[in-house]
Amino acid sequence: MKMSWIILLVLSFYSCAEVQENSKEQTVAKEAAESVQAGKETIPVQADTINKERVIKQIKEVANNIEGKLQQYDTIQKVVFDYSAEGSEITGYYDANRNIRKVLAKHASEYGNLIEHYYFDDGALVLVHTKNSVYDKPIFEAENTQEAAYIEDDYYFYDSTLLRWTSRYEKLREAPTLGLIQDDIKETDSNEEVIPQEGNYANREKELRQFSQEYLSGLLK
Repeated sequence: MKMSWIILLVLSFYSCAEVQENSKEQTVAKEAAESVQAGKETIPVQADTINKERVIKQIKEVANNIEGKLQQYDTIQKVVFDYSAEGSEITGYYDANRNIRKVLAKHASEYGNLIEHYYFDDGALVLVHTKNSVYDKPIFEAENTQEAAYIEDDYYFYDSTLLRWTSRYEKLREAPTLGLIQDDIKETDSNEEVIPQEGNYANREKELRQFSQEYLSGLLK
């Protein structure tokens, strides 16, 4: 009789622990959803492990919220010639507390253009979206140039690390200029995650952080 009572007590303990754990997960999920709905745009930090898909979903929600508030932000805009012979336009978007929320960089060239979107949450870089387009002919040959192809990349950052990198290539028409982005095309993977190998994630992370800091510093000069 005593042994049966001990077994029931142990089973009851594990049952309560499981309920508490499930309740904890539900609370975290609820708080994350409420923070986004309230416009706090804060990504919760997991102590040990993370659910990658869930974090990426939250990052997208942060970016969408920022895009929805662009008209409310103060802006600083600069034209620089450090990155392209045709000039670059850098725009910073700041909230009421002067916190950076987004940097938009537009780089023009004779053969195409590069547009970069940098999103920040609580001062930390969380997402970079880039679109690298190539024209069907250089602009000095004709005025009616058309987009021949483009590469779109998305970089998701979590806890100071490049968490995921996706890349997509789209060819719109045949053109001799396609060879200009041939090396970049090799990195694309049908809009799936680019495989981390040979330090490509670390190198790209360093590059993106460097450019984001250069843009921010340039805006404040």
